[in-house]
Amino acid sequence: MINVVIAHDQALLQAGLRNVLGDEVNIRVVGTCQRSDVAETVERHRPKVVVLGDHASRARTLSSIDVLHSIRTPPKVVLLASRLDDSLTADALMKGASGVLEQDSTPELLVSAIRVAATGGQVLANPASRTVVSLLNQGGIEPAIRERAGTLTPREIEVCALLAEGLSNTEIALRLHLSVATVKDHTRAIYMKLGTPNRVRAAILMYQLGMFAPANATLAS
Repeated sequence: MINVVIAHDQALLQAGLRNVLGDEVNIRVVGTCQRSDVAETVERHRPKVVVLGDHASRARTLSSIDVLHSIRTPPKVVLLASRLDDSLTADALMKGASGVLEQDSTPELLVSAIRVAATGGQVLANPASRTVVSLLNQGGIEPAIRERAGTLTPREIEVCALLAEGLSNTEIALRLHLSVATVKDHTRAIYMKLGTPNRVRAAILMYQLGMFAPANATLAS
């Protein structure tokens, strides 16, 4: 079961999202709240995914993602943006969001996004990841990260590439003929070497380092 919290300041939108998700198999909305109450609500309900509404202020939107990732057991975050651009997408992904969708996305796309995010995949609203990666490249990479990335084994690079495609640990294990436990070990090693908290940010760093080329999008409308 994928437990979900909806954090949005518009009551009608909260209700609409709850209705959309209410009939889905294996998805359960365990709480709704204002954005300002999202940390407390997540601590109380421990959801797998938070559908987070954006704020008029980009800084406050990104701050909300920071708050969620500071929680002891952080949820996956799908940002629902009222106005989406590549720069916001890049910033949100670097903050650790698992995906970014437009607020007027179809119900089917939102449901798919939640399922993909719950398994650790990356979700984008449109085929813009090449542009997003280009924006991310402008920030540069610290020499220490480049040095640690050089210690990745060929197998770890292969696993990271599949993580970037949105594959779950089970799917990666099947693809590479490994056990799920072995895939988890490789994933932990990747996170430690790159200094990243999740597969989305690990994949972004790998793109930036030129270790593999980005696909158009993990999930496109």
